[in-house]
Amino acid sequence: HDPGAERGPKAVMEAYASALRAGDAGLAADLYAANGLLTSADERLSGRDSITGWHEDLLIRGAVDVRPSGQGNDTGRLEVSSPAGRFVVELAFDASGRIGTARWLTHAEAAQPQEQRERTAT
Repeated sequence: HDPGAERGPKAVMEAYASALRAGDAGLAADLYAANGLLTSADERLSGRDSITGWHEDLLIRGAVDVRPSGQGNDTGRLEVSSPAGRFVVELAFDASGRIGTARWLTHAEAAQPQEQRERTAT
């Protein structure tokens, strides 16, 4: 919410992890671009309203443990454990420093080469 907040990939990734740990769906979704995209095994959502609802559904189930597991210049990767399962979350950031795309992958999906995941995505 702070326009002066650091918008580098590491800071946004840490803010997202913190929002998930705190159970704050609104803050987590606010870190996405207005037209951000969230994909999971069974959903493809665009826009903050849909993304907020997805996070609410995830976080209402119970506590979420999150730890960073890698970062590039415009990407980040988180390991997430929740009552809904264990996930690898691949984040891509847009030019404004918000999350442009978040891919919530199972560990089996994350183990596949990216090219194969993209070919099998619906």
